[in-house]
Amino acid sequence: MEKLELVDEIEPGTSIIGLDLSLRSTGYAIIDVVTGNILSMDTIKTSKEMSDQETFMHISGKIIELCKKHNVKYAARETTFVKQRKTAIRLAELGGSVLTALLRTVGVKVLEGYAPANIKKVITGKGDKEKKDVAAELQKTYPGLFFDLPFSMKELKRKKIIKTDDLYDALGVAVILRRKLVKI
Repeated sequence: MEKLELVDEIEPGTSIIGLDLSLRSTGYAIIDVVTGNILSMDTIKTSKEMSDQETFMHISGKIIELCKKHNVKYAARETTFVKQRKTAIRLAELGGSVLTALLRTVGVKVLEGYAPANIKKVITGKGDKEKKDVAAELQKTYPGLFFDLPFSMKELKRKKIIKTDDLYDALGVAVILRRKLVKI
């Protein structure tokens, strides 16, 4: 096993949640701080019929539930740039809702935000890479995990392809925060 130097006093079994916040398909990845093992990874789906308040409460509630279950003490999210003003405001409100839930209910110690270009640079070594390149690097780090999850930015039900870019983004964010917390 590799020698790890912890930046902070981290209790064994403590984990990180990486988030790719979205109004319809929020990706999350929870990894153990010390081992880097993935404990849980999926998306939190909502429907267009839900009000913004219902959407925010549903996503925040699921995240709180996951954080309590997996002893999450550190969190990071992908920051977003959206051209449509209304969507940008709604995403900012969602981010505020999740942040408040994490701080008040779970008591996270760190909440980092990483821009997409920063995620690409840290994971691939270059900030101008595409999302599929980030996915390819993560597949190397976690071989076998993504055997059934090829990178896809769209869901194609007739071909049984699920949208996985939210998962890859969330995992990339969690991996970056882990690298910051643990010196390998």
